[in-house]
Amino acid sequence: RGPPLSAEQTRARLLAAQHECLRHGLTCVHDAGVTAEVLEQMVALHREGLWHLRTYVLLAVGEQGLIERGPWQTKDARIVVRAVKAYADGALGSRGAVLLEPYSDRPNWKGLFLNPEAGVRELAQFCADHGMQLCVHAIGDAANRAVLDAFAAVKVDGGLAARRFRIEHAQIVADADFVRFRALGVLPSMQPTHLTSDMPWAGQRIGEHRLRRAYAWRRFHRLGVVVPFGSDFPVESVDPRHGLYAAATTRRADAADGGELRPDQKLSREQALRGFTLHAAHGMFAEGQLGTIELGKVADLTVWDTDLMTCSERELLTAKVLLTVVAGQVVYDGRAR
Repeated sequence: RGPPLSAEQTRARLLAAQHECLRHGLTCVHDAGVTAEVLEQMVALHREGLWHLRTYVLLAVGEQGLIERGPWQTKDARIVVRAVKAYADGALGSRGAVLLEPYSDRPNWKGLFLNPEAGVRELAQFCADHGMQLCVHAIGDAANRAVLDAFAAVKVDGGLAARRFRIEHAQIVADADFVRFRALGVLPSMQPTHLTSDMPWAGQRIGEHRLRRAYAWRRFHRLGVVVPFGSDFPVESVDPRHGLYAAATTRRADAADGGELRPDQKLSREQALRGFTLHAAHGMFAEGQLGTIELGKVADLTVWDTDLMTCSERELLTAKVLLTVVAGQVVYDGRAR
């Protein structure tokens, strides 16, 4: 870690990130792990009329004072603060994801909890008590089970489902735990490009038997579970075309051999797009205002030069953003570029 950023540096980075999002056609992001310092500068930019990107803020877990404040938003709902981001385990690539059985390529190792079940349970109750949605990073099947167990123990008026607690990634899930997402009303917030990024080595880490219950968004769909999609940038690319391509093809865009991973999880174009639009809106309690273009909803929309529903698979990766519109205002114009 370097020295803390100045307010001017934070502002410059926020504006640069906003530009990247808008030029890639994003009208809204779920910003995970936001600190008080970053939120202060984002709100200042909004006050100055410089913040155009709709932002659903997931506070950093250490911001207890902001969490205790409960949900709030700017008057125009351009910035909404209603959630908290936490971590249960690490990544699969580094073997930090926590598995029920040892790694296939390291027989004496099951991964490492960053926050054990008791810690997640305490945080989940704290968030529930203050009206905040909790979104917990869990990749391994043991981590997903621990988070589900922690969520199940939360006591909350109106039931847990109304709080729409999320598991971020839900990458490897035990067979018995898929139905628990539906029973508890927990949302598996997934990133299709993790499938394609992990493709070269995922089988070595977890073996074929566990791959059959990994990256399983279609299995959740069959259970009637809402699956918000995202990109996980800056870990992955901000470009939504890669996510659409991954969900619709289960192939790497750069794979010369056209190899697939989990082809049984391929989604239709409509299902894939819905994950990044209406289901993502559901993940932030905004399906009534965002996520589809229809009468009575906010005019957040992206205009492409290609019909993403009917174009060839390769054209999913080359489609060009012509306009990005937020609340009826053109915030990026790519027509002359």
